Amino acid sequence: MSSCTDTHLTEGAQRTAASFLHRGKDFVLCRFPGEPFSLFAREGDRSAEVCFRIKPGGAGPAFDLFPLREISSEDETGATADLFFEKPPEAPTDFEAYASGFALLSKAFTRKIARKVVLSRVKHATLPENFDPLYFFERVAEAYPGALVSLTASRARGIWIGASPEVLLRSEGNTLITHSLAGTRAAASAVPWGQKEREEQELVSRHIRTVLMRKGAEDVSEDGPQAFGAGPVEHLLTTFRFSAKGNIASLIDALHPTPAVSGLPVQAAEELIMRAEPHDRGLYTGYLGRLGKGPKTIAETALYVNLRCMHLGRETAAIYTGGGITAASVLRDEWEETEKKALTLTKLLDD
Repeated sequence: MSSCTDTHLTEGAQRTAASFLHRGKDFVLCRFPGEPFSLFAREGDRSAEVCFRIKPGGAGPAFDLFPLREISSEDETGATADLFFEKPPEAPTDFEAYASGFALLSKAFTRKIARKVVLSRVKHATLPENFDPLYFFERVAEAYPGALVSLTASRARGIWIGASPEVLLRSEGNTLITHSLAGTRAAASAVPWGQKEREEQELVSRHIRTVLMRKGAEDVSEDGPQAFGAGPVEHLLTTFRFSAKGNIASLIDALHPTPAVSGLPVQAAEELIMRAEPHDRGLYTGYLGRLGKGPKTIAETALYVNLRCMHLGRETAAIYTGGGITAASVLRDEWEETEKKALTLTKLLDD
């Protein structure tokens, strides 16, 4: 596994990732908060006590990548393999399509089918000339030290880069942590949090309390809600700490999809999303991160909800963004909120 002690990749890690991009090898280059960079690949060590799991938010099953040692400097590098672009990015969502989905959700709220639904959209951005995915990945990692930053290259999924601040499930020793993250405003805003944002965040927190109780979590404590910065925007964050015994696979399945990326009730929200959104979410709103195996299942687990991410095309990037819609939501306000969230990545492309 490759690593570094600062915000820059080691030469070996950069060389390996560049080689894999050129040769069309599935891999993920990642940086967990406070940790060195790591490489995982299809051809990594499958006997290791940890893997990197990626669960799409759209259609398709989860897949695993495995710890990888650096390869020699003689391996070839060059242009990114064409096969990574065989699945083109989703088309951008125009305002009319977004408004249509919003109207469908508004009718569902009137009929009491759901209390909240997360409506997402796709925004395209032109890539700079001679765009280098690895260089951009390093810039994202430097800009967002508190997020899981990842570059995923998959022959089936294409190339994705993202910065994910929301913890689905991670460990601190024998203690497990999950987050309730919802509500959005401009970073460092002098405007107090509104009732809509506070209610949205409480809906997510209430759902997590129910899941933890149903799954037999012990010693549960809460910290928050408090403001949590994510570049140009900030959210309300509550941190849950608890202990659990045995296999945590069923707990992961119960926590995902979270109401922060689907809605409430979760199943009804998921069905409404299928009708309201014209695009497949791909890896957006899935989860990704380190998953321990055997006796290290809990100790090595660090899974994050995949937010603030983009799917790279040859000349454009499809940036995924969304927000929680409730009966109190205003169409233009929600559209503008997605614009602000997209700045997390677009401003780095423009700089």
